[in-house]
Amino acid sequence: MSLPMEISAARLKLKSIRPYLGLLLFSMSEVESPGLKTFGVDRWMRFYYDPEVVKKWSIDEIVGALYHECCHLLRRHHRRSELLFSSYSDKFDKGAFHRLSNQAEDLEINDDITKEYAAIKESGLPDRHKGFIKLPKEALKVTDYQILGVKDGMLFEEIFHILARRRPQPPPIAGSTKRAGQIAENDNHGASRDGAQEAAPASGRCGSCAGGEFEWERGGGSNTESGLTETEVDIVLRRTAKEIISYAKSIGSVPEHMLRSANLILEPQISWHRQLTSCIRNSVAVASGYFDYSWRKNSRRHDQWDRILMPALVAPVPNVAIVCDTSGSMSECDLSAVMGEIKGILRAIGYRDRVAVLSCDSDVHVVQRVFTETQVNLVGGGGTDMGAGIAAASKLRPAPDIIVVLTDGLTPWPPEPPPRSKVIVCIVSDHEDVSCPQWATSIRIKPTRLASAQEELGPI
Repeated sequence: MSLPMEISAARLKLKSIRPYLGLLLFSMSEVESPGLKTFGVDRWMRFYYDPEVVKKWSIDEIVGALYHECCHLLRRHHRRSELLFSSYSDKFDKGAFHRLSNQAEDLEINDDITKEYAAIKESGLPDRHKGFIKLPKEALKVTDYQILGVKDGMLFEEIFHILARRRPQPPPIAGSTKRAGQIAENDNHGASRDGAQEAAPASGRCGSCAGGEFEWERGGGSNTESGLTETEVDIVLRRTAKEIISYAKSIGSVPEHMLRSANLILEPQISWHRQLTSCIRNSVAVASGYFDYSWRKNSRRHDQWDRILMPALVAPVPNVAIVCDTSGSMSECDLSAVMGEIKGILRAIGYRDRVAVLSCDSDVHVVQRVFTETQVNLVGGGGTDMGAGIAAASKLRPAPDIIVVLTDGLTPWPPEPPPRSKVIVCIVSDHEDVSCPQWATSIRIKPTRLASAQEELGPI
């Protein structure tokens, strides 16, 4: 089945004006879905399209819809939506929640694209250099929801909370007989009261890339035809994020919301510089520079002081060992989080060749000394015993000052800590019924403010 010429043309046009999205666009597999009445993308990066809508929409409208769907993927809306649902599970069934959250996500994205369009329009460049991406007129707009309290620059979690509080009778939009949030009250995500479905680009039915799962999707899993695995999706998003940042630094300007999304994808969620610094106050190893004084070496200005001895500035530099849980209970997303935190640890100690990485399930399989995350090779897939990894790490020479354990927490722990090493246990999964040993410092990866807006704004 050949791809409609209009979609091919729109994809090439979007790549020409947003070249850093090329990998993301061409990693999507196309699925023809007659009767869909719109476009959609699932969380496994399948792009669903209705041939009738392709004929109806202009190339520019298709470009806008593709760009909109790319924003859903880069913002990882499906993960944020699932995280937010835990705060509203007692107020919404899952279907109604995801329909309303999709609407809030569309408002977040469309607000940024509208600002992007306005900024380019005011740049004074000739039309052929501006790279306009203009949303279709049917797209949801923040201005239509300001009467409910929705403001520019809000995250979708904040918008969702406002829309959820105003259900089921929101006030009417100024100058209109319709009500803001009417789509939110609908079970068909943009359908009219009599069930007729209208094509509405960038205003809902975006697919599971925005959260939930629609009946027209093919589902996920590595054995599912044409879809990517979660790990493959993460790889595509990380590479796209690197392309965005590289393009911004070397070639041209990138919209602020794109840079924000790229940084959130690449940044580890734990401040490892702070965590490691707090654990190495008594570290023996030192290096020149930074924030403390030592009499172990003379100041580099010693010659200026004649017979007076002056201490040198030094900074603690720890020997770090990282024990990575590679057991069968670790999901692809958990392993992706592990890689992100390894990168953060390496950056915190300055990418020195001092970090030992151990792949461990019920036994230690690989021990590597690395200075970049690309050198890490995770091997495993069996049972779980992080005690074996901690014991192996403590026997390394030189002995590590700090042992960091990256795990989902579903493991037995040794009764006693290792000698001479401090242990940091980082839980990288959503499991609630896990415990950490009292002799270790425990950290649970917490959601950023992207998923905590509901806590800040209070109950419905």
